[in-house]
Amino acid sequence: MLLLKLLLTPLLTLGVTLAARIWGHRVSGWLTALPIVAGPIMAVLIVEQGSAFAIDAAIGTLITLPALAGYIIAFAYLAQRSNWLICLLGAWAVFFALAAPLSQIAANAHQALAAAWLGLGIAYVATPNPRTRTGPVHVPRIEIVLRVAAAVALMLIITYGAQTLGASLSGLLLSFPIGGSVLPAFTRALHGVDATEHLLRGFIAGLIPFPLFFYGLAAGLPLAHPAIVFSAALGALLASHFLVIVAARRRRSG
Repeated sequence: MLLLKLLLTPLLTLGVTLAARIWGHRVSGWLTALPIVAGPIMAVLIVEQGSAFAIDAAIGTLITLPALAGYIIAFAYLAQRSNWLICLLGAWAVFFALAAPLSQIAANAHQALAAAWLGLGIAYVATPNPRTRTGPVHVPRIEIVLRVAAAVALMLIITYGAQTLGASLSGLLLSFPIGGSVLPAFTRALHGVDATEHLLRGFIAGLIPFPLFFYGLAAGLPLAHPAIVFSAALGALLASHFLVIVAARRRRSG
């Protein structure tokens, strides 16, 4: 499991950084929302801990996603007047202040999904729109190296916590923004406020379909073989991402 995350975390960070070079900060933020790390972690939890533990972890992730929404809102508004470190520490404080009580709520999969989408919907409306258009970004090699190193360090901290805590708190840590911490911090420090807003707007837009994956696991694991459920949940997530992209392109062209 650790080896898997050690490979996936730097690859994800590298991939979304290179995406910013080609398509801009907003697409980079969108890709950050894909469960490239959380998905394999859930697969390992199913194998190692069993379906019951994975169901509780999936619900724990869903119920704490409003805390991630609070993190995004806080970072976006702090970025308008503060440096990257204050943005990051302030947004982390908001995340844990919301996630701690949320993780104690007893909810079923349907209720947790509703809570997740409510929080993400509020974040989508509340996150400020940048004043400039996004485009290809020059990212120096040293910045790429530092981004990858920071992401791996943060992942190791979260991994240690998830291995020593129960299912609900493991779900909380799965909702913690690893890429969503590293990329906005570097973007705010090196590319400014508008670039950070583009990144966060892409991040929150990409997160809208994100709960479907965890909901599919929580609702489907009691009913079918884990491999079938996992494949169906991942397929539903990717299909919903495709539909959102198509809808966004039609809205821009219209």
